[in-house]
Amino acid sequence: MRNYLNLLPLALLILLLGLAGLGLASYMQTQLVDYHSPYATTSLSPAPATPAIVDQVVVIVVDGLRLDTSRQVMPQLNGLRQRGADVVAQVGRPSYSLPGYAVLGTGAWQEVNGITMNSSPRTLRVDSLFHEVRQTGGKTALVGYSWWADLFGPDLSVKWTNPASDDPAKDTFGNLNNPSQTHRDLIIADEAVRILKEERPALLYVHFQDVDKQGHLHGVGAAYQEAAQRIDAGIGRIVAAMDLGKSVVMVTADHGHIAPGGHGGWEDEALTVPLVMAGKGVQSCPDCRATQADIPTTAAFLLGAPFPTSTQGRVLWQALKDIPGQVQAQALLNLAQTQRAFNAVYITRMGGPNPREDAIRELDSILATRQWEDSSKTIQAYLNDLFALARATRNNHLLGQQLLLGILPALLLLLGIWVQAGRPEWRLGLAVQAGLAWLILSHLMYLALTGGFYYSLSVVNGVGDFVWRGLLPGAIATLIVCVGLARWRLQTLAPAHIRSAQQAILLGIIYVALLQVAVAAIPSGIWVGWTLPDMLWSYVQFLAFFQLAGLGIVAPVALLLLQMVSPPAAVEEKVAEEEHDYRRPASEV
Repeated sequence: MRNYLNLLPLALLILLLGLAGLGLASYMQTQLVDYHSPYATTSLSPAPATPAIVDQVVVIVVDGLRLDTSRQVMPQLNGLRQRGADVVAQVGRPSYSLPGYAVLGTGAWQEVNGITMNSSPRTLRVDSLFHEVRQTGGKTALVGYSWWADLFGPDLSVKWTNPASDDPAKDTFGNLNNPSQTHRDLIIADEAVRILKEERPALLYVHFQDVDKQGHLHGVGAAYQEAAQRIDAGIGRIVAAMDLGKSVVMVTADHGHIAPGGHGGWEDEALTVPLVMAGKGVQSCPDCRATQADIPTTAAFLLGAPFPTSTQGRVLWQALKDIPGQVQAQALLNLAQTQRAFNAVYITRMGGPNPREDAIRELDSILATRQWEDSSKTIQAYLNDLFALARATRNNHLLGQQLLLGILPALLLLLGIWVQAGRPEWRLGLAVQAGLAWLILSHLMYLALTGGFYYSLSVVNGVGDFVWRGLLPGAIATLIVCVGLARWRLQTLAPAHIRSAQQAILLGIIYVALLQVAVAAIPSGIWVGWTLPDMLWSYVQFLAFFQLAGLGIVAPVALLLLQMVSPPAAVEEKVAEEEHDYRRPASEV
């Protein structure tokens, strides 16, 4: 009992650290959800527009559609591929739906548009394609989920969003268990066709949802493919209501799905989506690749609307044909002007050099030569340099932060050396064994709970998942290591060393847990401010917080188990005497 009371302060300290882990996890989640982009601004003025290429652009977003599924079970979409361009597109991180909608409407990545998670639908603080089309007198329309209206509502001329109900039994579109759920894509297709015929919008976004829902419920299996086939039929009906001699249809997805179902992370299956284009001026584009940000940028050019002022995308020239040289050169100059103004905000707020405004005037003078092809190449080179400058500035700023954060694990290593100084070697060995065993067991149990090698937001459907996949393995691993080492190693030690060995086990576990948190923080930081963290490492960091919490919560129980399974000590007065003799210099013994 006396040993237990002596070690109790250490257990309480570990408990406090565990509670701190929960607090840090909550703080990190709040920062991500409430991220306010320092680059979001509505003060930028749009560049002039070029003449419209088409009368209408229809963007069809199939929520959660994987690239391979789109090619395997969607004949209508494959027909469009044969008539137009088949492009592989990359989405941003995190690969959730709401952030994807924001990028698809603005061309600005999550870091800039400020939408990071599905829990924060709000009106955007950056310019959008919908706004620029309306400013030029075009009608904009939406058929889909209500989140689109949350983001772009003021700039939608016509909108039809899924009805929401406080009664889940009556919520046709929000209740996954409602039998009519599978028919909503037919309703969406009906509404899209009606709006095309009655309203004749210049820009229409159509959002199909059931592929994503089936992916979450059943994984990428039969139900997922059946939903894709139903939507494919709806795409065929929408295209049949269009005049592709005067318009363009673009079919894409906000994200994909991993095989068990889920998205949000960094897997290729979640980040790689189809982009199929067909219609006036669209040509075959073998091996073309694009980003999600290129879609609204390209749509703006086709419609003759100014580019959204915060767009980070490009026009997909490889997929377009019969564009007059003068029009292309002027559009490139307009995009250069738009992105220079945006990067003056983006780059300078990260401490980089302000892109020269006079460079735009120099590019403008190049157009006066009427050498359109040469002018286009020169302006494109300027855009490439602008992208490279923005990327280099961000990387350099991130590197400085990483070097600063690298001090923390270095200090922990020095602390470990200092604590161990003058201690017997067996004590260090015991601490290392305990820490490594805890780390390995925690992660093995995590992998077992996720059903595979997924360190990713794609396996998370809420904070509750972290409780089971982070906190629980951290707690169980602590108990297993304490009991296992107590029965294995402590049997060989003298009674006078038992308490010191118990301390070594606990300290070894907590040391490795803290070191894991510190190392995971290096790539992305411990706060969300000037940029979004790397999603892989932020996930590992979040997981480490919960593992630390699990360790802390069971620390008093682990200490009790250590006492129960440790070999019985000698008479406590004798133990105390032996411990006293162990600390005295040899000349005094």
